[in-house]
Amino acid sequence: GLEQASSVKTPAERSESRTEADDEQLRGTDAIAYRALTARCNYITVDRPDIGYATKELCKHMSSPSVAYWNRL
Repeated sequence: GLEQASSVKTPAERSESRTEADDEQLRGTDAIAYRALTARCNYITVDRPDIGYATKELCKHMSSPSVAYWNRL
């Protein structure tokens, strides 16, 4: 069970400064790669619930990923 499991802080940082370059949308193969990697992270949250929050936040932007979210991935 999880009785002996140690707690882990979420790997996502909550406050980051963003620049105009970070708001640039990914296009073509970069957007496809973002979606593929995010989907893989989502799949492994079954075994790694500690990355669930960060993965959920990344999945919110799968329809229009930006450079900022690519850097977080």
